[in-house]
Parts: sequence; structure tokens; C-alpha cells
Amino acid sequence: GARTNPRSTDGVAQAINLILSGAITDEPPAQPSTAANMEPWPFTKFDFARDAGPKGSAVLLTTGAMNPAHRGHAAMLHQARSRLEADGVAVLGAFVSPSHDAYVQPKAASLGTIGLSSQFRLQAAQRTVADDPLVSVGAWEAQQSGNWPDFPEVCAALQAALTDLATSHGREAVRCFYVCGSDHANKCGLWSSRPSMQLGGVVVVPRAGDALAGSEDVSFCVYVAEPASDTSALSSTKVRQALERGDSEFIRVALSAAAATFLLQPTPQDFECFQSDFVKLGVEAPSAAVLPPQGAPSTPAPSPPPPINGAAAPPPPLPRE
Repeated sequence: GARTNPRSTDGVAQAINLILSGAITDEPPAQPSTAANMEPWPFTKFDFARDAGPKGSAVLLTTGAMNPAHRGHAAMLHQARSRLEADGVAVLGAFVSPSHDAYVQPKAASLGTIGLSSQFRLQAAQRTVADDPLVSVGAWEAQQSGNWPDFPEVCAALQAALTDLATSHGREAVRCFYVCGSDHANKCGLWSSRPSMQLGGVVVVPRAGDALAGSEDVSFCVYVAEPASDTSALSSTKVRQALERGDSEFIRVALSAAAATFLLQPTPQDFECFQSDFVKLGVEAPSAAVLPPQGAPSTPAPSPPPPINGAAAPPPPLPRE
């Protein structure tokens, strides 16, 4: 959903300083990504050797609670890529960025639903997009300390990383395009704002039949993509409901086989690491799990997600409800 944060303006400068002072690399991590060592912006899937298009190069970003993430989030980014590439913008890669706990937990409480922890949501998202050749998981937002960063701050952090990376590759600037649904664009007034340091551009991906408060204006770097028809019925609410009833087939199709295994058939190591999240989901401990005392911190690292295999076969169609 749309978010507003009065601290966003100050946070943008803070985000840029944090990124510029850190070590930004597009080299694969030495160890498998876990909750403790996920890269803020992993660029292993990105093609920085690709030539820019007639209208430059871009990396896509979408943010949200992703409680949990599902294929619909990735589908938005694929739709956005199709629209930009049709207009001559070369898309080098894309990120889903699960939101900070300080945003997700109060929102979940207000809605009377469960709020999965940021580290758990990162792990589920990573398994959901592991075989997607375009989409990676950005952990920068979820792993910030203190107050949650609003989406312009997250865009600024990614833009700073892209600027640093483009310089190291000796190529022209790569712009961050923010991808969102029509509700978010309408509420945050993203139809009429010219590109800024925070938002190099916007791609709105509506659901079929959505009411739009504005229209595409390429001169403002505001694009409207076609809806993603095969995932339009997906939502995190439906995914949580499927998890509650143990519907592994729905989870496999809506997320991925690896995500379904992680969420419904966790290893003892994963259950020990994320006990509170699995308890929220009603998932029982594996027989070999050794649980820490109630209230004691869990220290084991979760099992690594499956390796990235490049392009994957098209996902099966969603089951009809």
C-alpha cells in the first residue's frame, strides 16, 4: 500500500551517505545469502555489459509489505520492463524490496492479521524469485536500523548504488524507475511529479479495471504498463489464507516450489531460526527441531535458498478459485 513518512526528506540524504560509504559490488557473495548476510542490492543477475537503449538504461524497483511476497510482485516488474523497453529504455534488472518491520508490524496489527518478520519475508521473497532471470531481492530497506525508510528514500539508496556501479563499469548513468500499482500512484501523486533524484521515473502497473487518477506522460517519465493478467488475482492475504490451511499446491503456484517447502515444510534449522514466524503461520515444528526456551533469541542461520539457475520455465497457470 501507499506510505507517507515525514522523515523521508532527511532520510534521502542519509540513504545516499550510507550507500556511498558502503562497499557496493556486483560480484557474487562469497557465502549463500542468509538472513544475516543478504546483500543490500545484489547485482548478480544484472547485465551491465548490455548497451543502453535509445532512451538510456534503467533498473526497476518495487516496494511493499510483501507479507509474504508472491509471483504477482515479480509480474509487475516484468510488465514494467516490457513497457519501458517498447519505448527504448534498456532494463538491466529489477528488485523487489520487502518493507521494514516498523512499517509492516503496525499495519498488520491495525488490519488484525499476522505480520511476518522482515528477515523471514526476505527469505521467502528470495526463494520466490530465485529462478526469475530479471528479479532479485533488495534487503537494504528491511535491514535499516531505526525508523522505516519511505519509498523515495529506498529509491535514492538504489540510485546511489547504481551511480557508483555505472561509474565502475565505465557506462552512462542508469536510472532507477519505481514500479507500483495504481492505488499507490493515485495516493502519492506520482502522476505529475517530474523525475527527481529520488525517482528517475515511474511505471504504474494497474489491475484490470482500476481507476487511474492520471495518465501516461513519457515527457515526465511516467509510464503505464499493461496489467499482468495471469497473476492479477494474487494477494498476500490469499497467500496467508492458503498457508493457514496448508495448501501447498496454491503456495507452489503463487510463489514457487522452493518457497512452498520453506514455508510449509521447514527444515529444523529454519524452524529454529524463525520459530515465531512459523508459529504465527500455524506450522508445526519438524520432529528433529530443537526449540530454544520461550522468549530466548534464535541464533542459527536459515538454510540457503536454491541457487539462481538463470531463466526458468514459464510458471504453471494459477488455479481457479
